[in-house]
Amino acid sequence: MKCGDKLKKITNLFSRYKNIIYYSVVILFVIIGFIYAVRGYYYYQDIEQIASGSDLLGAIFTPFALSIVRFLIVVCFGIFLATTIIAIPLRRIKVMQFEVEFAEKATEIAEIQDKQFNQLHFLEKVLKENSYFIGRFYQEDGIPYKAVIEHLLHSYEIFFNDELGTNLHFELVDAGNGETFEDKRLKRMMTTFDNPENNNVLIRNRTIFGSNILMLHQEELEEDLCILLSSSEYEFTDFDVKIIQSLLETARIICDSISLISPDPT
Repeated sequence: MKCGDKLKKITNLFSRYKNIIYYSVVILFVIIGFIYAVRGYYYYQDIEQIASGSDLLGAIFTPFALSIVRFLIVVCFGIFLATTIIAIPLRRIKVMQFEVEFAEKATEIAEIQDKQFNQLHFLEKVLKENSYFIGRFYQEDGIPYKAVIEHLLHSYEIFFNDELGTNLHFELVDAGNGETFEDKRLKRMMTTFDNPENNNVLIRNRTIFGSNILMLHQEELEEDLCILLSSSEYEFTDFDVKIIQSLLETARIICDSISLISPDPT
């Protein structure tokens, strides 16, 4: 059980039984106050100046009146103590709970930043291996834009699953050649890119698919591509969009380089 869960359990117990604790302490001090008052009454009876006082102060501060004062002092102190017993632990628990939640949040942020750093490292590695990709796809017919993207996304998927320990799956369809996703719900999501005002990016976290969705639309040369990334545990952000767009731009640069070094068919 996490520390935060234990604090919440203790808080719930204090909240549930706070009335019982409060009234138990008050009743205890009422009994103590009554005993203290009775003892005070007999004590003041033995003081001649108080018992036989004939002036105004003597008439007011009788043994009975003084015993009532003693009783009220003890009861008021009991009420104050009961309130303190209830309030301070609850306040402290809430403060500790806030500290625990803050620490957990800081740890979560640190983990996210670490993943983002590794994503940038992956992108840097791809950029450094530009010549490798050019040599790999140089012999293919035409400009292998889709093949380069598939290779980069496949490497990115392996990197996520193996290096980051987070499941990630990608799909790539060429809408220009009539390809589409098998899932009808994904097909409906693709239609949103038909709107000219759409920025060709769609993020849907915690969807009815049971997965988080990142979909991008990319038109390059004669290819009309739709890229889908999905994960059951990783929530996509604008940072992921920038990473994928950088990979797509890298693929375009690779293909441009291939077209420049390819021999002229004429």
